[in-house]
Amino acid sequence: MAATTPALQHAQLGNHLFALGERLGGDAHRRLVHARQTGCLELRFIRDVTVRSATTVAEALELLPQLTELHLHGDGLPAEAAEVLAKALARSAETLRTLHLRLSSLSTDAARVVANLLPLFSGLTSLKIVVNRIDLRGAVFLAYELWALWGLTTLHVRLFSVGTRLSEALPDSLRFMKHMRFLNLSDTDLGPAGARALAEPLSMMPHLHSLVLVNNSLEAAGLQALAEPLRSTSALALLDVSKNGLSPDAGVAALAKVMRSLPGLATLRVAVNDLQTAGAHALAAELPSWTTLREIGLQGNLFGVAGAQALAAPLLSLTNLQKLYIDDPVSRVDWAPMTGGYAVPPEALQGGWIEAFAYVHARPARALAFAMGLHSRLGLQSDVQALHPDVARTLLEAV
Repeated sequence: MAATTPALQHAQLGNHLFALGERLGGDAHRRLVHARQTGCLELRFIRDVTVRSATTVAEALELLPQLTELHLHGDGLPAEAAEVLAKALARSAETLRTLHLRLSSLSTDAARVVANLLPLFSGLTSLKIVVNRIDLRGAVFLAYELWALWGLTTLHVRLFSVGTRLSEALPDSLRFMKHMRFLNLSDTDLGPAGARALAEPLSMMPHLHSLVLVNNSLEAAGLQALAEPLRSTSALALLDVSKNGLSPDAGVAALAKVMRSLPGLATLRVAVNDLQTAGAHALAAELPSWTTLREIGLQGNLFGVAGAQALAAPLLSLTNLQKLYIDDPVSRVDWAPMTGGYAVPPEALQGGWIEAFAYVHARPARALAFAMGLHSRLGLQSDVQALHPDVARTLLEAV
């Protein structure tokens, strides 16, 4: 058979671009041209990936160089379509370094196809698998096949609400990933048992920089189980244990134990853990020793004015702190007309999250005095908002 000429190859690719247009949107041509130049392909399907569209993608891939990076987003990936794409991607087994899959749903059979594909990519360094709807069997298939990807430096797995068996399969597959730097296992139902199973793999990740375990029902027992293994992760700079059912007393005590294992931690996120006022008092006793922190996320804990007051003085001792995320301690927010670049427009309050030391309900003069005084004291680089009058008074007295 005669070799395909560049002109014929370009014409064939053009046909596939046209066929993909309706399924991938109007920028399909740009995406495939970019893939031909860089080896990086991003596919965003506006609905389920069908066998027909998967076949079109597969035929286009035959005319492209071997991929180094693939991003695939879509509503669903049926097993038949997954089979077609798997065969096409096999030709990039030796070159693919980044694979990101974000799907609204994945059936058990399709998950098995994807799982069987993963061990082919022995050179993969970054893997992200986010699936909103997947059953336990499909999730376990994916979790167990991760074992072959020992060279990963970035792993982001979010398989929503699939059950406790994943707490066994997932940590076991991480056992030999000694190069790991960014690990995100949010929404995977680890629980205290999963945290204990994760202990050994974590102790073998000396280069770990970020650990995100949001919404895993860890509770105090699970968090405490991570304290000792985290001693081996001296490079850890970010820890996110938001939405894990931490209690005001035992939860904060477990957090304090973890913090003693992480003398260089810069970012700590403990949002939405129902700590409330009692949790604020418990945190206040621990904060002065967490001197390396540059950012703390405490939103969703409803500390109230009393809790914010309890946290005020300890916060001043954290001279490296640049950002604190905390909820409104009052029912209403009044914006003070501050000068000097400190005023923050209401639209900055997207979804109730804000970069601040607390929300504002203060008279203009006191608000400006607080903002100027605290900004100078802590040497902050970012804008600072003023506080509830009682909280501001406590802080100003401390300054």
